[in-house]
Amino acid sequence: MTEQVELILRVEAKKKEFQAELVGIKNNITESAKESKINLEKKIQEMTDDLKSAREYFSEAIAKKINKWLR
Repeated sequence: MTEQVELILRVEAKKKEFQAELVGIKNNITESAKESKINLEKKIQEMTDDLKSAREYFSEAIAKKINKWLR
């Protein structure tokens, strides 16, 4: 497995964690939960876009971008 593939798989796993967290938040109707929901949805969309870029054209800049999701 190449480093590129490994990085993409790790970020996809992190994305699934965010999605699971989002499911839990959707059951909470407080104002802070609504803000958390919006922030998580934004992160998930950004992550999805970054992963798409990584699959189509992998570069050092893309690697840095998707690597930030693992911090």
